[in-house]
Amino acid sequence: MGARSRGYARIVDPALAKPQESDTITCGHCQKVVHLHDRTGKARSGVLVHCHQCGSQTCVPCAETARCEPFEKKLDQIEARGRLLAAIGI
Repeated sequence: MGARSRGYARIVDPALAKPQESDTITCGHCQKVVHLHDRTGKARSGVLVHCHQCGSQTCVPCAETARCEPFEKKLDQIEARGRLLAAIGI
């Protein structure tokens, strides 16, 4: 996934004096958005794990499953199932 999964979040909370800003990464397996900084702006460590099978950055819960299940692969499987069902008339 690489650079495509990088993002930036700006959260505006009326109760706080200024908006919270953080760089983000999208998990390559579940599409969860992971904030790389905490509310004070300090960098968070240990929130991402590199998947050596598909090369994407993943969140810790996905990494703990020890399975490489890229989101794009899941979409391909869903589309293939839809084509199969359409071909057999279901």
